[in-house]
Amino acid sequence: MTVPSVFVVIGPAGSGKTTVAQKTARENNAAYLDKDRVCGRFVEFALKATGHDPADRESNDYYRENLLPLEYDTLMDVAGANLRLGRSVVLDAPFGAYFDVPDFLTRAAERFHWPSSETTVVRVRVPQDLLREHAPANRRGLFGSFSNMASGLATLAATGAAAIVTSSFSPADLAAWGWRIPFVAGGILGVVGLILRARAEETPEFEAGVLVDQKSAAARLWDLLREHPKALLQAAALSAPAVAYYTWATFLPTYAKLTSGRDLSSTLAGSVIGLALLVVIVPVCGALSDRLGRRKIFPIIGAIGMIVLFYPLLLLLNQPGFGVYVLVSASGWVVLGIWQSIYPTIQAELFPASVRVSGIGFAHQIVIAVFGGTAPLVAAAFVGAGQPMLVAVYMIVIVALCLVVYFTLPETGTSGDRVTVALADPEVLEGEHLVASTSPHSQQPKRSL
Repeated sequence: MTVPSVFVVIGPAGSGKTTVAQKTARENNAAYLDKDRVCGRFVEFALKATGHDPADRESNDYYRENLLPLEYDTLMDVAGANLRLGRSVVLDAPFGAYFDVPDFLTRAAERFHWPSSETTVVRVRVPQDLLREHAPANRRGLFGSFSNMASGLATLAATGAAAIVTSSFSPADLAAWGWRIPFVAGGILGVVGLILRARAEETPEFEAGVLVDQKSAAARLWDLLREHPKALLQAAALSAPAVAYYTWATFLPTYAKLTSGRDLSSTLAGSVIGLALLVVIVPVCGALSDRLGRRKIFPIIGAIGMIVLFYPLLLLLNQPGFGVYVLVSASGWVVLGIWQSIYPTIQAELFPASVRVSGIGFAHQIVIAVFGGTAPLVAAAFVGAGQPMLVAVYMIVIVALCLVVYFTLPETGTSGDRVTVALADPEVLEGEHLVASTSPHSQQPKRSL
């Protein structure tokens, strides 16, 4: 009588072990047992019934302590039932720390009455330089914050340029020609940025996904709208506090001048100090998110800070003094920096590579056009109507709505050795296996008994 075989396919989440496991099952006419397919619906029901987010399992202590052991027990039990019928099995699961126990499989075989069988462990490894985006997996928060740090530097440079020309020229010269100087410099830098972007390479994830997803741009956009509406809403909410960013960056000096009679050149100088603080805070918070997680700390704390501080900060501007203005400007930039440091990274992690740029761009640009671009105009209208504090109320209402959405975000920053940027991106993984299978330097899965 032929002895049945047990193939245990292990690897980090997103490594492509499912592709290997399914191929192994086909080649050996074995029962394919995927932990998520065997137990997923019941686990999702249990998490919902106990008030937990079914999409956030990796950082959920209740799931890890109570449900995860039951998943593996069930998987091993079902495997034993098949083996006793003489049917080989393929087990598809991360296993993770379970394999740190040397006799884990031996104990499982005894507990669940496995008959005599041949066991093969298939450990799936894929070259990391192929599977990651340009940022290392454990530093995506830091690398993702660089875009908004650069945005802060650009705003700092623009505000500094405005402060210099405002203090250097008479009002007549400034109105006649002085205002053109910052625009000329900005135009030159814009051309440089366009050249750099045109020469930038696509990320390895996108190129791998294209090998599998051959759809047109229009088809991908339809897939985005049909398959990722929740992620689009979340991405839009992550961008919407830009209404506060643009108000603080472009209108706060004018607001202070109109409401308290401050000199515009001094308010611009005060904003430069606050923006310098923003540029420091953004990468620091980005790096911290790689250690502490993203959703539970940065967007939520940043939004709460904006809701709590904006109204009293604008009230404080009624007090005289340059130091008061610097305190108001810097305090606002601190809470804005906490929010701004992380949201690009979270947005990237919400979408698979095939629709990532479209998803972020679609949500972000609509929100920026509707709320960000109009923020100074709305603020000026409130001040002109004699209701300057409605500027704070307007920002607070929008941020409060965003905060509600933030509580629906999955935790994307504590996934350990997850290979893909998104929580799940099967097209990228399949594409990487195609790359690996045609590369003379590809690494084959290693087997050990």
